[in-house]
Amino acid sequence: MKKITFLLMLLCCTFYSFAGIYNISTATNGSGVYVAPTNPDPKWKVSAPCSTAATFTTYSVPAFAGFWQPVPVAGTNAGWINPTPTTGSDAACIYTFERTFAIGSCVANFTTDFSIAWDDSLISLELVDPLGVVTPLPVVRTTWYHLSVPVTYTQLCPKAGNWKIRAKVWYIDALGGFMLSGYINYADPNCCDRSCVMSVVVPQVSSLPFSCGNTINLKCDNKYTFTRTLSCTGCFSSTVKGATLKDPSNNTPAWASTFLAAIGSGSLSVPVGITPGVYTLTYYFGGGSSPNNICDSCKIYLNISCTDCNCTL
Repeated sequence: MKKITFLLMLLCCTFYSFAGIYNISTATNGSGVYVAPTNPDPKWKVSAPCSTAATFTTYSVPAFAGFWQPVPVAGTNAGWINPTPTTGSDAACIYTFERTFAIGSCVANFTTDFSIAWDDSLISLELVDPLGVVTPLPVVRTTWYHLSVPVTYTQLCPKAGNWKIRAKVWYIDALGGFMLSGYINYADPNCCDRSCVMSVVVPQVSSLPFSCGNTINLKCDNKYTFTRTLSCTGCFSSTVKGATLKDPSNNTPAWASTFLAAIGSGSLSVPVGITPGVYTLTYYFGGGSSPNNICDSCKIYLNISCTDCNCTL
């Protein structure tokens, strides 16, 4: 029986060692332990009144008896937070509550799994990426001042860095508060490792990283390395005289020079946030010192996809 138990534990570690979870509940410490009322919340911050910068301390406060969701919440230990340690003593204003959580470079996706409650009025709930790009999170209220329907949103291929959950709550009067109860779940860190070295392989071509006329599938925000050995069989010289890159609309993208320089050095990095589609990479061959002495060209089609996390070509 002990052997069976050990094997089951080993299997669990093998299959789930790459998953993770953050308890981002309000009024909890970094380990998910409830912070008693009047004590500072170490993770959640609040803006100065009617400001957007979140730099100030929040405090755990007791539930307003008979009206607010009782705390701590079973399972998450969530509690209510407030800009001051005493409820009913705050300026009427819109307060911005924020909580930061870190996402590593190898995470394929993460999912929000939490509910929120507020008093008086929720202005917005947002997910903010490391570059400041905001994704609104819809909230469905249940009973007034009680936890909402669970907010579930999956972010594919998240950028590495510090993400934020941001809630803006309008205190109509001196009494207000905010609570979030739940988690950020993340998984499959090997799927989308953007620091990994990828090989660009063209079938039936052993000596060239790219073959004229071929289409190569590339993923956004991935890095690739290869041995660059370009030549041209129909030209009296195999000297590369230049290269161009055109986007799906046949325009030169702003990142073309950086991209071409990377290929020239034997590496390739596809920027994130570009328009997906088929890009045309053209190499020009020729001889002599004149840049106009072109005798052949080679077109390669790069089919760039920005919608999945699969790190294999």
